[in-house]
Amino acid sequence: MTARLLYNLGDYVRKYFFTDEKKGEYVYPIIDSSFINQYCHYAGLEKSNFLLSLGHDKAVFLTDDSPIEVVLGIIAIQLYAASKMENADGFTAANYRQRICECLGIDTSDWQNWVKDNQDYVWSRYYAWCEDESFLIDNPCRSREGKDRYVQYPKVHSAQVLNREDLKRFAAEFIAKGIVPNEDLSQDELWNILGFPSNNLTNRARRIIESSWGSAKKQIFQYYLSWDGEYSDARKATKRAEKSSCILRLSQEEDEWILDICNEIQRVKQIPLFPLTNILNELKPYYTFKRPNTILFEKDPLYEDYTETRYLNENDEGIALFVNTSKGFHEQDVIQRFGMNALVKLNPKRYPQFYTTEKRPYRLYGGLRISRDMPNYLLDAPPILDLDKDLRFYIDDKPYQGLSGYNRLPLGIGVHKIKIPGYKSIGIHIVDHDIKDFAPWNDNPRWLVDNKKARVWDVDFQQGQIVGLDYHAYSSNGTASSTGSVLYRWCKAQQSNKAIQTGEPNVAIRMLNIQK
Repeated sequence: MTARLLYNLGDYVRKYFFTDEKKGEYVYPIIDSSFINQYCHYAGLEKSNFLLSLGHDKAVFLTDDSPIEVVLGIIAIQLYAASKMENADGFTAANYRQRICECLGIDTSDWQNWVKDNQDYVWSRYYAWCEDESFLIDNPCRSREGKDRYVQYPKVHSAQVLNREDLKRFAAEFIAKGIVPNEDLSQDELWNILGFPSNNLTNRARRIIESSWGSAKKQIFQYYLSWDGEYSDARKATKRAEKSSCILRLSQEEDEWILDICNEIQRVKQIPLFPLTNILNELKPYYTFKRPNTILFEKDPLYEDYTETRYLNENDEGIALFVNTSKGFHEQDVIQRFGMNALVKLNPKRYPQFYTTEKRPYRLYGGLRISRDMPNYLLDAPPILDLDKDLRFYIDDKPYQGLSGYNRLPLGIGVHKIKIPGYKSIGIHIVDHDIKDFAPWNDNPRWLVDNKKARVWDVDFQQGQIVGLDYHAYSSNGTASSTGSVLYRWCKAQQSNKAIQTGEPNVAIRMLNIQK
């Protein structure tokens, strides 16, 4: 029974901490009372009964064939016991053996006999699995002989790990600095906003931060990447910030500026900025300001509108909406006023505070995007991942070795996550060659197939139609394959009695078959 309980716990630990989001990143399993309570609720178990059942069978034999989930379950229990070492309860904080035996309801002799045969193997197996799966360990324990040989692993791993309460208290710093869940921030950008923490920290967190600030920064950033808005104040009262899931888009229709509030599917509300004067009340249910009285917008590279952002890159075209204030901008940059509100054109020389100094080592280039608000791309016309240097990235949990320059993304129909280590995951939805999946053409730009730029779809505002038919799918060696000239195949496809060949690499030609 113990092996099954350990397997189920380890499976939950794996799904919770060791996800595709974390591949290529440092992973810090936080196994504390909150996590064990959460797991027991998930599994429908009483916490006390669960722990006693784990300790009931003292002979858990491990072999190379034992599932990694059992190993992760054992690691989890040991880290849970280590998390309780902060509480004395009549014992010194350094007394790990008492903590693990107390958790499982076993004698110290039973624990000592088991770890003598299994402890080194468990942790070496854990390290090897993490390395194979591209999970990074920031503080591996270097095994040594002598005193505390078998308790050194959990003690080393827990000593510099911020627990859940530490991180919830730290999340109050996010709230104080106007940081919201799900923002696309790098680690450096996050710390440029936060600075060094000074308030609302637990004594344990303060000790860890002061002794190992580099490790603490990595843990807090990893926590932020999956942060759902939960935080606690100095009185330990747990609260939750509203997740800012709405997308703000700014567009101009003739002389009128329009603010669209969209969710991930559709427009929620539309606000004409003139003659509106109280923009704060209109936005309050949907948007959390990232800067006092200021909303920043960057020019969408594909459409004639602007999307809300926290930072602009040096070459981005940007506009700021200053709300209920006359401070922070230069009169000569004002595009239009709306009472105490103003739209202002930005440049990095006069408004350096709105521009990031960090250049991301990647960008998505081209692709036939068929939706304004969502990253929906046509099958066989995905964006290209343009890398500044060789680096590993992940698509749906699978690692790829990216090379400097253009990298084709092998994306089939469906929703995909692209993960660049150190950055928020990028979501992309690939849709089939079905005319019903297209937004109305008069709502979208037309597209150009450019063979000079790695044969990708790119936006074209001048031609007013899809131009250039020869979009070839990439083959494994980077060359294109087709049968006959594109013009010949196009003519054959136009004839109703000529079926389009299976595997036709030209997207525009394949679409002809759909429209007949």
